[in-house]
Amino acid sequence: MEKNNNHYQVSCFIYYMANAWCKEEAVKVFGKIMGEHFWYKWCTAGEYPDLCTMKLYYDMTAMYREMLVSRAIEVYENSEWINNQ
Repeated sequence: MEKNNNHYQVSCFIYYMANAWCKEEAVKVFGKIMGEHFWYKWCTAGEYPDLCTMKLYYDMTAMYREMLVSRAIEVYENSEWINNQ
């Protein structure tokens, strides 16, 4: 799969949010204050993680979305699962 296409980016993001997203990742991506803020928002968005992810993404500004997606790609850019899709 080409790393520059949207499908690749979406795959990285979904896989990252399902398997790697945690408070430590939030702080790593956004720094301590904003990381804790976004982690709290994600934790209080509801009981279904997929809906929490969508709400968190929707509520972010473009700058924070870019930071989150960039981290997802960084974490999963060499993922065998994504590269075999």
